[in-house]
Amino acid sequence: MKIKICGLKNLKQAQCAADCGADFAGLIFAENSPRKIEFKEAEKIAKNLKGKVKLVGVFQNQPLEFILEISEKLGLFAIQLHGREDAEFALELAKKAKAQIWKAVWLNSESDLKDALKFPADALLVDASSNGKLGGTNSL
Repeated sequence: MKIKICGLKNLKQAQCAADCGADFAGLIFAENSPRKIEFKEAEKIAKNLKGKVKLVGVFQNQPLEFILEISEKLGLFAIQLHGREDAEFALELAKKAKAQIWKAVWLNSESDLKDALKFPADALLVDASSNGKLGGTNSL
């Protein structure tokens, strides 16, 4: 099992996650998230924790070029798509990115699972949804 601590907003939090043995540090770039990190703070984390924890950038329905730019500048290990991105978008991103592609999925039925397993990603992350909000809702 691998552990990702997500929604880290500063170096102190990220250092704590690394010190506690997290495999991945999740940095949220989704515009509407209350845990969105500023790029300058993300740069500090990338610089100071290089080799100590793998960085995962979390994006939600954002332009391909924006995602690629952030990934390249920070040296992300993985790009987590956490919105309504389709398979075509993920395939295009995979061609251009040096990072793994992860996809967050919401499973409300058996057909959701079947669809998720067809998605072209290096990993799937099963997340909770609550009242139409995707992830980070503190609910199951």
